[in-house]
Amino acid sequence: MSQKTRRFPLVVSLVMGVIVGLIAVVLSYFNLAGNLERSLFDLRFSLRGTQEPAHEILIVGITPDCLAKLGRWPWDRDVHARLLDVLTAGNAAVVGMDIIFAEPSREAGMDEALISATARAVPVVYAADIPPMKSGIPGFLTARNITLPLPELMEVAETGFVNVTPDIDGILRRSILWMELEGKPIASFDLLLWALAKGISTAELYDHLDRQFIPGQSALPLGNYIFPLDMGGRTPINYSGGPQNFPVLPYHLVVEGAYPPSFFEGAVILVGYFAEGLGDYYFTPFARDTPMYGVECHANTVNTLLHSGPIRELPVAATLALVFLLALASMLLYQALRPLWGFASLLVLAVAFYLITLSLFNNSSFYVETFYPMFSLGVSYISALAYNFIAEQRDRQRVTRIFGRYVAPQVVDEILSVGEENLKLGGIKRRITILFIDIRGFTPLSEKLTPEGVVAVLNEYFDIVTKCIFENKGTIDKFIGDAAMALFNAPLPLEDHALWAVRAGKAITEEGAALQKKVLEMSGVTLHFGIGINTGDAVVGNIGSVNRMDYTAIGDAVNLAARLESNAKPGQVLVSESVYEEVAGRLPLEPMGEIPVKGKSKPVKIFQLIREEALAEPVVKPAEKTVEEPKAG
Repeated sequence: MSQKTRRFPLVVSLVMGVIVGLIAVVLSYFNLAGNLERSLFDLRFSLRGTQEPAHEILIVGITPDCLAKLGRWPWDRDVHARLLDVLTAGNAAVVGMDIIFAEPSREAGMDEALISATARAVPVVYAADIPPMKSGIPGFLTARNITLPLPELMEVAETGFVNVTPDIDGILRRSILWMELEGKPIASFDLLLWALAKGISTAELYDHLDRQFIPGQSALPLGNYIFPLDMGGRTPINYSGGPQNFPVLPYHLVVEGAYPPSFFEGAVILVGYFAEGLGDYYFTPFARDTPMYGVECHANTVNTLLHSGPIRELPVAATLALVFLLALASMLLYQALRPLWGFASLLVLAVAFYLITLSLFNNSSFYVETFYPMFSLGVSYISALAYNFIAEQRDRQRVTRIFGRYVAPQVVDEILSVGEENLKLGGIKRRITILFIDIRGFTPLSEKLTPEGVVAVLNEYFDIVTKCIFENKGTIDKFIGDAAMALFNAPLPLEDHALWAVRAGKAITEEGAALQKKVLEMSGVTLHFGIGINTGDAVVGNIGSVNRMDYTAIGDAVNLAARLESNAKPGQVLVSESVYEEVAGRLPLEPMGEIPVKGKSKPVKIFQLIREEALAEPVVKPAEKTVEEPKAG
């Protein structure tokens, strides 16, 4: 059945498509393949490639060279005061200090210097450490174990939390924009930098957040963008590149005045650690094995808020509908195709889906989940293939059940290999050779033996007939009492089928000699076989009713073979003129004249196989394709 194109019923396709779709929906809804989906999300960044970040976002990094120049960390706070003075002189838009100044200095004057510099500086945002935990309000995280800057700094500057929550695989993909604190929203470090860079006061920002503070809120409008939020109030970071994609200015060079003041005009400055020994690093989608410093992650978040915009995601309901419909549609497609074409269509659909979604991500930062739709396509194909395999095995069993009783095992294998549809079952006209055989003297035998003895003799007789027919490539059509009917050149084409049939008849008479001797000794009855063989056109196929049908042949050629068998004398093999014409010169046949046959207007010529001479070996050639004619009527 390997060459067969199976088109299983539409209802089966629909049911299987629905089942696969529901499985994919459950996987997607509960994100049961989260790590795979997250990895595919990361791959989108790598395929999109590095993008040019906003030129006004600068990082002042505390690098190893700075530590060598300015001494061990922490530095005196008057150093930070000098930095703020330089940036203020350059008219920076806003400065974000990703450093927590929670404890007073040993020298009060140092703190005073930083407080004074902050008071006269451009807008400054100081970092607070507020580890998040799940909120009692759905859709938000709540603050706990708060570590704030010095109160004096908070009076002259803004404060935002710098905490982030990497995903379960350790990759930082989302930034927390706000958390809940005592029933009120608290803005993040990055969100405050965005607001101040846009000229929005903190009062205006918090008023906006208060209005958006709705349980389960899934989006946050900010300027020209609407940022999607997950259940933790986080939004995807639209990374512009991997580590060190933003300009990094060594802290000590900025303090020493190595850059002209105009260099900082209108810039968003982020100050933070840029040395391994100081910690504060994360792994990101762009570089899953190379750490990115925390200040760089904040720079990417600010860049997302200001310029690159949000990574928009297909809503959950739309994603679930997509994976379900893909499973259903692809199943309907696969069921109509051969397995190879189904696999080709699977590849085409998968590649097309990925290229379309990749284009959406590259051009508009629109992300469509990849794994679950691909799962729908792949599992639908596997399911269709599995169904096809199971149905094919069922067909093999059915064909074996139908033909295994009639033909040799090798013929059954050939039927299975060429495909049942190539047999054109159901009624075709073809030229075949028909052999009938009957026992002569069966009635006296049945009178002499017990019923068990009769059955034993019949079974041995049928074993001989079956063996001889199968060895000569014939098909047992049926057993009728003590008679049997065999076909040659059906169901599969057979070269020299007339010769094979006559050879089978001779083999039966020869191998039946031992049975004749045995029966004679048992009952005193002489057992002989009468055989008739004819070649001609007949209708062959599965013939019968809906509830009961057999593979058989019908037609005048079959009737003539039966008439020849009934006219055969004990031990005689009679063949028709058409058989004689097929094997003339290769078999020892002698004419027996003409006999009248019921249903024939003229007598028919018959020939007898001469048993004493050896038969020529049939020539086995590859079967030629037989041109079939449709059944009349």
